[in-house]
Amino acid sequence: MISARRRAPGLPQLGDRKGPGIGGRKAGRWRDGNHCPVDGSKEGGLAAGIEGKWTGRELWMAKDHRPSRYVCQECGGTSARWMGRCPSCSQFNTMVEELLPARSANQTGQASARVPVPIGRVPPQSLQRISTGMDEVDRVLGGGIVPGGFILLGGDPGIGKSTLLLQLAGSVGRRQPVIYITAEESLEQTRIRASRLGAESPQLFVLAEERIQAIESVLAEDQWQLAIVDSLQTVYNPDLESAPGSVAQVREVASRLMRVAKSRLPIFLVGHVNKEGSWRPAA
Repeated sequence: MISARRRAPGLPQLGDRKGPGIGGRKAGRWRDGNHCPVDGSKEGGLAAGIEGKWTGRELWMAKDHRPSRYVCQECGGTSARWMGRCPSCSQFNTMVEELLPARSANQTGQASARVPVPIGRVPPQSLQRISTGMDEVDRVLGGGIVPGGFILLGGDPGIGKSTLLLQLAGSVGRRQPVIYITAEESLEQTRIRASRLGAESPQLFVLAEERIQAIESVLAEDQWQLAIVDSLQTVYNPDLESAPGSVAQVREVASRLMRVAKSRLPIFLVGHVNKEGSWRPAA
């Protein structure tokens, strides 16, 4: 029987002065010069350590110790520890652990203060609304799409939200460049639906993408006059531990797209509401 404290060749023991911070002076590398799994900089370290029968302390040091919190998947309530019943909505078994993302340098730095001014001193600016080419939609939007607008179109799954916005994109795409980002369908499926609706406009571009970072990179281009993202529950941030459509992912995606919209790029966002009336994915 192999002892639990026995190590594989090349792995350090407790008190090894050339080990990765386990009582030694040099942290971050094994004796053979390879990075240890504590940094996460070389793959295979954790698996090799388990096969080599690491001690409990070594396995504890190899674990990800970023700060985390528990978020209720029903109401979004948070807690520092796990609870069987959410203290906010009283639902059972809805608390899920989520690792907090590392703060960047600009987040940890002091934000520049903005001075409030009287509304009469704000210089007037005439905004040229974008007509959708659909009278009823223009009427609902107050005369057209406002530059920098962030519009959430919600409703039950299958009610026609994607169909309506694809028609809108095809109408605007006859005059200005529009991008339709789908995270639910492939490009071929979107093309078939556009052909059926007569929305194959020369300046309508489509993109099948789910990662919010890639979407932000595409939206940063200057040519777009309108963007449509379908949908809020399927776009996700891979840096978060929770699944797409969870409370944390929905909050993260919506806030990042809203910041993009404030750069004067109007964005339509599709949001599904299930039979219970929540914004989580329908079962």
